[in-house]
Amino acid sequence: MSWNFTATSVAIDDVEAELTKAADAYRAGLAANDYALDDAANEAIGVAIASAKAIAESGVTGGTLVNVTLSGHANPGHKPVKGWSNDVVTVTVISAEAPPTT
Repeated sequence: MSWNFTATSVAIDDVEAELTKAADAYRAGLAANDYALDDAANEAIGVAIASAKAIAESGVTGGTLVNVTLSGHANPGHKPVKGWSNDVVTVTVISAEAPPTT
């Protein structure tokens, strides 16, 4: 199943918590429409959140705020399925710092 969610202007120390909230909200939206993520998708989301946290904490984006977008697709058991996309996880971490005014 495919999934995607975003957290914007997040303090680096809050990345994991804010992404977990965003993932929970995404799951709740699916549940409202009688859909649910399977174990493979939930596993991929956990790895994506951990990856985004590691990137944000590394300092490679500079500053103290980041925008994070996570997306992906996971087939049941992470096995290819004819006619479906292969498994993929995309992690985007962007600095959300405003440039200096002077």
